[in-house]
Amino acid sequence: MSRKYDKRLKASVVYDICELGKSTSRTAKEYNIPLKTVEKWVTAYHKDPKVYEISALSNEERISELEHEVRDLKRKNEILKKTL
Repeated sequence: MSRKYDKRLKASVVYDICELGKSTSRTAKEYNIPLKTVEKWVTAYHKDPKVYEISALSNEERISELEHEVRDLKRKNEILKKTL
């Protein structure tokens, strides 16, 4: 059974790999997405960089993306606090 991923997640994953230079395999593990799926997204991005363009998202999708990012940053911040 295939799983559907929303555009904002795809954009975030592709941005991490293509723009920030993160490892494809590590990014796939971080987001808990199969490596082959991530590789397909990166290939699609290289063919058309606008394929996962975030500006095409609705306001609700953008808010949801930002909320997800805030939760992720808070979680990472808590991990960092525990290591200090």
